[in-house]
Amino acid sequence: MITIDWSTFSKNIKKYRKSQKLTQEDLANKLGISRSTLSYYEHGNIEPNIFVLITLSKLMNCSIDSLIGLSKKRKVQDPSIPDESNYKLEESENQNNENFKLEIEEIREERKKILEKTKRSFTELEMSKKRADRMYNEFEMSKKRADRMYNEFETSKRQVDRIINQLETSKKRLDKMLEELEMSKKRTDYMYKELFRTINREKTIDDSILKLDNLEKERKLDILKAQAIDDNYIGFIKLNILGEISAGLPHYACENLIDTVYLPNQFFKPNFEYFGLRIFGDSMNKMFDNDFTIIVRKTNSFINGDIVVAIIGDEATCKEIKQVENYIYLIPHSTNPEHQIQKYKADQVMILGVVEQTIKSILDKIDI
Repeated sequence: MITIDWSTFSKNIKKYRKSQKLTQEDLANKLGISRSTLSYYEHGNIEPNIFVLITLSKLMNCSIDSLIGLSKKRKVQDPSIPDESNYKLEESENQNNENFKLEIEEIREERKKILEKTKRSFTELEMSKKRADRMYNEFEMSKKRADRMYNEFETSKRQVDRIINQLETSKKRLDKMLEELEMSKKRTDYMYKELFRTINREKTIDDSILKLDNLEKERKLDILKAQAIDDNYIGFIKLNILGEISAGLPHYACENLIDTVYLPNQFFKPNFEYFGLRIFGDSMNKMFDNDFTIIVRKTNSFINGDIVVAIIGDEATCKEIKQVENYIYLIPHSTNPEHQIQKYKADQVMILGVVEQTIKSILDKIDI
């Protein structure tokens, strides 16, 4: 097998290019290859394919054998040489012919391999072309999608521009409304201040009325106490005010005596004991104002709907009572929604008494 020394090819192609005063770019264009590929040929880095060899041989006006360094000079027999020498030369020539045939065969095999390699390269080029065509088709489809997306974007942009214009118009309207609201707020603030001053005046009046009511209440209680003493307490009941009771959540009730008042016994049921408690909190404000003194009839019995004073543990409260089977419900009467019905087991609740009236309700009936 003949091993081709491609350095001869590299030298020949470089020599030809320089003799023709061609740049690598010029010669590469003539061969239909890239400049870098030609540079690889000139440096012997890669082997050329058969198409390049054929094109170069035509450009250089030489055979492929001479291009790649395979040409051989054959000696011609000299008739003046003696027969013996001619015989030896003939024998040598026959041997050379045999060697030449072998070399030709090797070259043929080598070229066949080059041809096979070229065919494979061509097949790969065909496949590359198909891949390139497929990629081109995909690119075309991508371009169509991109164009469609661009058109949709343009449509969306026009819609957004229209929305922005609408928003700007709305903003102008809102700015105008805001100005009107600010003016309205100023007017409202002024009216609120006026109302607040009016409320303060009314509160001052209410406080004054309350003070007058309290003074009137104290005056009547003092007169009733004096009458009771004068009459030796005949026709009067002594009512001890024992402390305060919550009209909110259950709360400890003080049992210390804080006051004593005398009221006509006509407002009380006979044969019962009574005591007074002061209300605080708002869970019963629909029935009793804060700081009212309620009058409680001592008893541990009740009927559903009574207002009672009940003890839960160590705490006391004033509520409407209702019993269903073994459960006690303590029901508030309040304008405050925070107060809810309280549920207990019957054995958890102890009744101290039933609320019958208030000191104010009795005094309102007495004209003195």
